[in-house]
Amino acid sequence: MPRPLTTRSAIALFALSLMAASPASAALAQAAPPATANAPQAAEDADANRPQININVTGARVTGQEARDLQVINRALEAMQRNGYPGLTRHLGALRAVLDRAPAAYPLVEVNGNRWIVRADDMSDVLLVAAAASASAQKGGATGAPTQIDVVRQDNVYGLASLLLGSDAVERRAYDDAITYLDKGLAIQPDNVMLAFEKGAALQGLQKWQEAIDVSDAMLARKDLLIITHTAPLHRRRGASLIELGRLDEAQAAFDASLKSEPGNNAALNELAYITQLRAGRPATPIQLIPNRPSGAELH
Repeated sequence: MPRPLTTRSAIALFALSLMAASPASAALAQAAPPATANAPQAAEDADANRPQININVTGARVTGQEARDLQVINRALEAMQRNGYPGLTRHLGALRAVLDRAPAAYPLVEVNGNRWIVRADDMSDVLLVAAAASASAQKGGATGAPTQIDVVRQDNVYGLASLLLGSDAVERRAYDDAITYLDKGLAIQPDNVMLAFEKGAALQGLQKWQEAIDVSDAMLARKDLLIITHTAPLHRRRGASLIELGRLDEAQAAFDASLKSEPGNNAALNELAYITQLRAGRPATPIQLIPNRPSGAELH
């Protein structure tokens, strides 16, 4: 019997708990060193000289064509929620047109002066970016009047269009089509973990195990803040492909790495148990890709 392997899943977010280990929090610590009992006057002087930063976290609606494209995506998501992947069928043409209208660059985090746009649905991601914005301003800001930084959450319109099209193609086992859609998304949003995760599923469907590993490795090598906090699915994708290549020690290390970010994840624990069984002589069983429905909240 094939062993089930979920092709995609919502990313469990640990942004707030992981901030202590993130570059943003490190920068914050450097920008705002704690006072010591032995140097109260020095601490007061440091506080007086430290830039004053006000962070304003808000949401903003997209406008113009982007707003119209968001309506297309919302209708597709509603149909999918009612009828599963078959509900997407009548929306695929419109979704392809949306993706074709995507700008040349559409980053998850876009900085324009003191305005930081975050294209994400989870507030943990938004707050993490707000911490990074504060750290950046503390490091490079000047004393004087307080500096206001606006951190604005917006819908990830074109990233979600790519994910919906890619996920539907994986569901239909049209893996080459899936890779085409997902590559379009990654071209405009190279730090999108879910698009890389889904592309790995398509490559696994084609039994291109090393290429699936390479996709995860390339994403893990990036230093983008929203990748650092969402690495667990990428490690699991690597681990599954490494098992298929018979590289069990590396696979175990990959699943162990995923559990550091998502302790108790059942998929990782099941695969580790499977590795133990393989070492004990159990015959290998093929992967069975089991899709879940993507949602806007999954695209980070």
